[in-house]
Amino acid sequence: VVGPELVASGIKINPDSAFIGAVTGACVLFAVAALLLAFIKNQIAQTVASNDGDETSRSALQLLREPLFFLAVLAGVVGQGVMTFIMTATPVSMHVMDGHSLPDTAAVIRAHVLAMYIPSLISGTLISRLGERNLMLLGVLAYIATLAFGLAGRDIMHYSWSMILLGVGWNFLFIGGTTLLVHTYKKHERYTAQAINEALVFGTSAVGLLLAGTLLMVFGWNTLLMSTVPILVAIGLAIIALRKSPLPVHG
Repeated sequence: VVGPELVASGIKINPDSAFIGAVTGACVLFAVAALLLAFIKNQIAQTVASNDGDETSRSALQLLREPLFFLAVLAGVVGQGVMTFIMTATPVSMHVMDGHSLPDTAAVIRAHVLAMYIPSLISGTLISRLGERNLMLLGVLAYIATLAFGLAGRDIMHYSWSMILLGVGWNFLFIGGTTLLVHTYKKHERYTAQAINEALVFGTSAVGLLLAGTLLMVFGWNTLLMSTVPILVAIGLAIIALRKSPLPVHG
């Protein structure tokens, strides 16, 4: 809520440049965050003994060879990567290329961010009723709907619905994937497993951030959207193939 509003109000902070005003405001927020983090006490993590009777830890490669572990990580990678890729390009496409106002662009991004987190109120219930893999599949469908609205036009309505559905799709894929992930490794493997997931998910996110602007300016909005189709098809087929696979039993 604060971030997009900060961008829209950047001109009030610095009348000469809305961009510099927004960045200045962001610096203040980062300083406040750093101050708050400075009060966190560093607690030494205590190793919890495994109850599964098998203390043998698998390597990163061995974990990734497990189909459900790989699927869980893939859900996070695709969910975060595609969301970051499209979301980063949207303000540039809206404001710079299509000429929509900065407040309208900020409102669309605000709607996107809200759509990312509001579904969390029901995601747990949906997982209980549908299962995490069906929720992930719904996330893929939401991403496909995102592309449909994005390709249908360049008006504010098209951008708005595209960004809202992108947020919902991210929520379902990311939460479904992380829920599945914790069932795929043993307790004493949790640090390795989570490190693999975090590195791949946010590493992909960084790549998406770097590529989005360049691909948008060189190939255009429609091509940028279509470039995600093979990835979405691949994870959709993977979810369907492993939809009924039983969870591993540890302990």
